[in-house]
This record gives sequence, C-alpha cells and structure tokens, in this order.
Amino acid sequence: MKEKNVGEFFDQQAEKYGDKTYLICDKTGEKFSYKKFLEKVNQTANLLRSIGVKRGDTISTYLPNVPHTLFLLFATGKLGAIVNPMSCSLTKEEVEFQLDNADTKVFVYHSDFHDNMGKVKGPKLETMIVVGEKVENSINFDEDMKKQSIEFEDIENVNMKDKWVMIYTSGTTGKPKGCLLSQFNISVMHPHYISACEFTEKDISLCVMPLIHVTGLFMISLTSFYVGGSTVLTEKFSKSKFWQWIEKYKVTFVEVVPTMLSILLNPPEDISKYDISHFRIVGCGSAPLALELAKKFEKTFGVYFYEVYGLTETSHITHCNPPHPDKRKLGSIGKPLGVNEAKIVDENGKEVPLGEVGEIIVKGDNMMDGYHKRPDVNKEAFKDRWFYTGDLAYKDKDDFYYLVDRKKEIIIRGGENISPSEVDAVIYRLPEVHDSATIGVPDEIYGEEVVSYIVLKHDKKSEGITEENIINHCKEHLAKFKCPKKIFFVDDIPKGPSGKLLRKELVKMFIEKNK
Repeated sequence: MKEKNVGEFFDQQAEKYGDKTYLICDKTGEKFSYKKFLEKVNQTANLLRSIGVKRGDTISTYLPNVPHTLFLLFATGKLGAIVNPMSCSLTKEEVEFQLDNADTKVFVYHSDFHDNMGKVKGPKLETMIVVGEKVENSINFDEDMKKQSIEFEDIENVNMKDKWVMIYTSGTTGKPKGCLLSQFNISVMHPHYISACEFTEKDISLCVMPLIHVTGLFMISLTSFYVGGSTVLTEKFSKSKFWQWIEKYKVTFVEVVPTMLSILLNPPEDISKYDISHFRIVGCGSAPLALELAKKFEKTFGVYFYEVYGLTETSHITHCNPPHPDKRKLGSIGKPLGVNEAKIVDENGKEVPLGEVGEIIVKGDNMMDGYHKRPDVNKEAFKDRWFYTGDLAYKDKDDFYYLVDRKKEIIIRGGENISPSEVDAVIYRLPEVHDSATIGVPDEIYGEEVVSYIVLKHDKKSEGITEENIINHCKEHLAKFKCPKKIFFVDDIPKGPSGKLLRKELVKMFIEKNK
C-alpha cells in the first residue's frame, strides 16, 4: 500500500467500487454497497470523535456478529485509534480485566448483554455505547451515528505505524495477553494472502467465524474489501443453514475451523439438492487438522480444500497451501507467505535438517508490535526479531511445512485458545483444593476438550465438594468454552523435579484409560 494510512485506502476502494455490494447481513437482510458502507464508517468515526476519542485511544467491543463491529474496525483505522474486540462468552470479570489492561476509553456492547455488561467498570473507561435497544445514560450507536456527517475529515498525522487492533490471546500461563497489531502489520499481509489464494473482486466470502478473531476480521471481512469482493456476515456457524447460505448468496469462499468440518460431516447432509457450482474453495486453520478429516470432507462434498497456518501475533496468516489440487500437499499447512520468513529450529535456536521436527519460528512485517504491557513475555517470545510460535513441525524439500504437535501446553478447543493455568488459577480459589492441573484431551468434534485433575485437601470441609461444585464455580469466573467439562479427583498429580506440573503425563494417562 502506498497510502499514508488505511483510511486513505478505504476511501479509494469506496470510490472505485461505489454501488457494488460489499457487505450483506444475513440476519437482517441489510446490504451495504462500498459507498454506503464507507458512509457508515465515517459516521462512526465522527461519533467517536464527538465523544473525545483521539489517536491512540482504545475502544473495546462486546458484540455478536453485527455490521457495527466492522464499522468500528474501519472507523478506528481512520482515527488512528485501537479496537479491542471481545468474545461475548467472556464473564464480567474477564471483561473488566481487558478493560483495565487495554486502557479502554470507550466500551461498545449489545443491549442483549446489558444485565452484566452495563455494570462493567474500567479505570480509564469514560463512555458506554449500546448497539440495539436504548439504555438509560448510554449512547445508542444507531441513533447517535445517524446524526453524524457521512463525510470524515482525515486526521493529518495518522499513519501506518499507528496501532490499530488489539486482540487478547491465551498462552500457557496466566491471564490472556493483548496482541497489538499496527495498520502496517495488517495491511502488508493482505496482498500476499490474496495472491496465494488467487482472490479477485468476483469472490463472495461467507463469514461464519466470529468477528472477534483475526480469521473473521482480517482473512474474510478485510480481505474482501481489499480485493473488491463481497462478504456475507452470518450470526454464527450453523450446520442446518451452511449449504443454504452457499447456494443463496453464490458463495465462492469460506474459512472454517476443524470443528466445523466435523459438525458438517456428522452426519453429512445430501447437498445434491443445492447449486454450489460457484463454490470455489474452503480454507481451514486456527487449530491442528487431521488429514483423514480433510480427505473425508473433500470426498463427501466434492469441494476443494486447503489449509492455512498463522497466529494472532502474525496478523494471522504465515503459511498457505496453493489453491490447486496439483500444486498443494494435503496434510501440509503449506509454504510461508512472501511477507514473512519461517524456519524450524531446535531448543538452541539452530535450524534443523529437512524432515526433522523442531519449533516453527517466524519473522516479517506482519508480526505484531508486541504484547501490550508485557515486556517480560515479549523478551521470551522474540529472539533476534524471530517469534517463537510454540508449534512443532517439520518441512520437506519443497518447503512445505507439516504441523506435528505443540511445544506449549495451550489447549485449542474448537479454534479457541485456552490457558490451562488460567483455569487452574480459578479452581485454586476454592479453599478445598490442594492441587489442580487442567489439560486438553482428544475430542472428535472440538479437537480438544477441557478436563481438570484435582487433589482435595485432607480435611472435613473438602469431603462434600463435588464435580458440579467445581464446574459451576468455573462458570462464574470463566467464559463457558474455558470451563472444564469433566473433573477427575485424584490422590496425586505428576510433577517434575522442580515441581512443575507434567500435563502431558496426564494426557497420556487419560488416553490410556479411554482407549
């Protein structure tokens, strides 16, 4: 991009494509042309400016898949502000942690969640904006946005180095960390991704992913805008509607996670009644994918499939399989994109020979600026500008990479990253608990499911505590997807010489007992 900031690019795309449809909201039936969409973006930017939002300020959102999330994404780009999209499954406690850590100035939430979200507090929180029904003492997004001008006077000093998006991601330890991505990080990735997948302005993408993830925000919604295509925004993934959507909107592309493939295949729908001749490609990422699942999907539905790899920290995509059956290697995450370098190294950071397993490390202009307020973690994650992903893989002579395992103990359930230590920290709040170790175990639908092994204290108070007690306690403090689905009470938890929990030993024990 030659533009000085993303706002300039948005203006150019809106002028170029004018009345062409950019966004369709499946739930409401609303359609936004490029021109109309940009007018909404400008009104949103003017609304934010009117309440004092300045360059560098953070706006946090707690919204389902609604167009307003995209209005805010584009508007913050124009303002040089930062948008922090949150999952609507987060508890009030988890939301307040992010509001505090992100230095949030404005909080935008949907009226459906008012009972909890209307009461949140943050040390720098000044303004609440509500999408949906009116709420007393709050700005109503739609009503107040309509009062704003459809023209936006650009802020002169906004540039590509400005921070734009902050998404919190769970690692192996502690609270989620805010990944800070600049306008440059995100923008520089798109031309390479568009080229790798051969996207054109004729493509119509289906967004079944939540707009709180880089997949929904960047790979689908922003990619469509950057290439001049169209996006269909759905409320959420639905097995019963999936193929209907493909036919109705003449979808050419969709990005999914492995869990969605499993759901579509169990049992598979007879799709011979649908016209899906325009359906060009299905991408899959966000979690490890079993080769047999990919083969079964292609064989069952006759739709071309490719796999990608990336992280929030890398503006998502770093590797991509070619979109041609004769060029790809099914089961591989593909080759590195031109925007970033990648290599596989051993414990000492030395590159390993071809075919040997090691850790994937990457560097490039699409890499995040760092974790917000976490210099300690940044020092550990980056070495000589290389980012250590924690994923184990090998590569072949043709530079195709193959995921093998995770070096870190992070749990990935249905594409959602979960910190086992974060779950354990909540369980330890119970006075009856002596020891806790949370792990991810194999699951046919979600890839992994969360379970916790617990050692109770040897006293009378602990005698009455049950699995239900502990799970309900977790639900009070954690998003539902993070909560253990099963509790195992044990006499001891395996630990190393230093006292570190040996979670992989528990995983082996679980698998052995459940053969």
